[in-house]
Amino acid sequence: MYGDLETMQDYWKNLAYDVTAVDKKVSGRPCFIYAVHLVANSSGVGTAIIRDGHDTSGEAVISLSALTSSNDTRKFDPPIYFKKGVYVDVVANVSSIMIHFMQAGEKKE
Repeated sequence: MYGDLETMQDYWKNLAYDVTAVDKKVSGRPCFIYAVHLVANSSGVGTAIIRDGHDTSGEAVISLSALTSSNDTRKFDPPIYFKKGVYVDVVANVSSIMIHFMQAGEKKE
């Protein structure tokens, strides 16, 4: 999908990630989401919503849910475009959420 090794290296160096267990604005700019990974804690079912926006009023795009002490991993090919930014809305029982993303419009160096 990505071609030769040099093309792959250029592609992956532009990907960023963020990890959180609480509500958080991950990006205030348009970006592409490539993958998300939710890990539920031992208290119960873990749930979270990834929103297109800067806070909880943003449009709900990805709903994550995992049984107690398990995970919900999603990969997107093609990636999902978030036009306003990315906000993680943790609902309950989350140990961590990791988001792999790329800011839209970044130029390769």
